[in-house]
Amino acid sequence: MKCTDALKIGIIGGANIAYNRFLPALQEMDHVECVGVASNSESKRLLFDQQFGVPTYDNYDDLLNKSDVDALYIALPPALHFNWVEKGLLAGKHILCEKPFTDSFGNTEKSVKIATESRLAIFENYMFQYHSQVSRIRQLIQDGVIGDVRLFRSDFCFPQRERDDFRYSKQLGGGALLDAGGYVIKLATIFLGDSVQVTASNLKTVDGFDVNVYGSATFENMSGQVLQGSFGMDNFYRCSLEILGNQGRIFTNRIFTAPPDFRPEILIEHTNNESEIINLPPDNHFRNSIQNFYNTICDGALRQNCYSEILLQAKLLDFIQQNRS
Repeated sequence: MKCTDALKIGIIGGANIAYNRFLPALQEMDHVECVGVASNSESKRLLFDQQFGVPTYDNYDDLLNKSDVDALYIALPPALHFNWVEKGLLAGKHILCEKPFTDSFGNTEKSVKIATESRLAIFENYMFQYHSQVSRIRQLIQDGVIGDVRLFRSDFCFPQRERDDFRYSKQLGGGALLDAGGYVIKLATIFLGDSVQVTASNLKTVDGFDVNVYGSATFENMSGQVLQGSFGMDNFYRCSLEILGNQGRIFTNRIFTAPPDFRPEILIEHTNNESEIINLPPDNHFRNSIQNFYNTICDGALRQNCYSEILLQAKLLDFIQQNRS
């Protein structure tokens, strides 16, 4: 693919996120094209065909081996990621993969090695980081709106879903850490930087489940900045970011999952009891994420940054998994 050409993407897996969010965002872009969806579900293939008019395949390899596919978007349960990431890279395809990139640090490290040697882009789809509210909050911190930052606090929790959801299956790579916890970890790397480390963590199970269902972690960087986070998939719904400073606080309640038509509100409270709400326009972080993937394919420096970011994310996930209490 030349960067003056349209990027042709094949979708591996018929997950809801591919149908409801990824493909609608992709079809808004004039330099990215979906050339096929592979799913082992006949009903899913029919939905994609009827809604989007894209070719569908009942065999993943048939789509992967198409010569006109430049890149793969992998929308499968976590335990299946590495197999298709590796196959895609060895077939010369760039990879945009749903989070987590793989289900272990070792598999992620192997993927990065193959991508590096092949000069291929790999991209982990934590799309929220490309929403305009994140950059606006970072700017508010930089401008000293709440003074010196004392603490970051984030929660990503949601009520229990259907019991056959892959998130509750150990065999498919389920668990609150790999799902909701990954978002909190990614937020820690965004605000604390690449020196971030886990200083405390715990993972908890619930009777009737063979995966961790909720947990928490504390992160700290070399400058002493701290983020405390919680996550869960049998909890009261929370999707928040709070930043405490010595002169005020910043709060937003839809940091991870803002839909394309959502208008974020950033609450700022000051120590003098004054407060204000900043209303932001809607933004499509799915479209922004696809654009950043495209940019990464075209820019070697961005590819290197992605390799490092994916490895850091996997390292922190692995540390919590190995040191759970």
